[in-house]
Amino acid sequence: MTLANWLAWKARLPNPYRNFDLIEIEEKNEIDHKIEPFLTKLLQEYRFDPNLFQKLASRLGWSNVEKIILNSTLPTVQTARRGYFGEVLTSAMLSEFFGYVIPIKKLRYAISANQSLPGTDVIAIKKQAGAISEVCFVESKLRTTSDTAASVQGYRQLKEDYSQRIPDMILFVLSRLYENEDPLFEDFFKYVSTRKDMSGIERFCLGLTWEHGTWTETVLKNLEEETDDPSFPRLVVHRTRIKNLAEHLKELFKAIGVTGASEDD
Repeated sequence: MTLANWLAWKARLPNPYRNFDLIEIEEKNEIDHKIEPFLTKLLQEYRFDPNLFQKLASRLGWSNVEKIILNSTLPTVQTARRGYFGEVLTSAMLSEFFGYVIPIKKLRYAISANQSLPGTDVIAIKKQAGAISEVCFVESKLRTTSDTAASVQGYRQLKEDYSQRIPDMILFVLSRLYENEDPLFEDFFKYVSTRKDMSGIERFCLGLTWEHGTWTETVLKNLEEETDDPSFPRLVVHRTRIKNLAEHLKELFKAIGVTGASEDD
């Protein structure tokens, strides 16, 4: 089971927006009894390394591991939950559909389920001929109700983080790669140390995950007005529309042990 069983993407051409590229993602099939377990597993794996599951299960048994997952996989703070799914889905699509590597899944480094980690959601990387060819700063927004300002909020977050001399997320990823003795560390360190000369490989990505029925083009029109500064990396927008998103989220989080209604992030 993959995301391709559920979703399909295409670039909008012609693109009416000058200041960003637009990828539109739609459901090929609505979420059903086959897709829902896949998404539940995806949520779990972005919080915990599946290899950790295997090691824990070999000593504790799967029933005990499941209890650990239920108690700590997702935040119980009501306002944090839906944004979590948007970040996971955006990351998974970047990996499966667009060939990026997500070297560090930030959500795995939350000490507690309710901890909110600051900064850009994700850094995604592409390599070509053995060298880093693209570094993408990723922010995600998820909405189940009308909100035409969320895209602008997400883009402003990207700009704010990027404007630091060395963005927090770059240092975070670099530190984790070093600690993990990851083979990618040397290439990423070279990128960080020569960033001024490699700015042409940097990109912004804004993932917008929306309830299908509440989506409006005004979300993108507002963003166009915000993204006219060429001093920042080129932006690509991934717009995903999902039918009955609020209800599906309720079922997905219930499957992992979190119940109750919530607001969007």
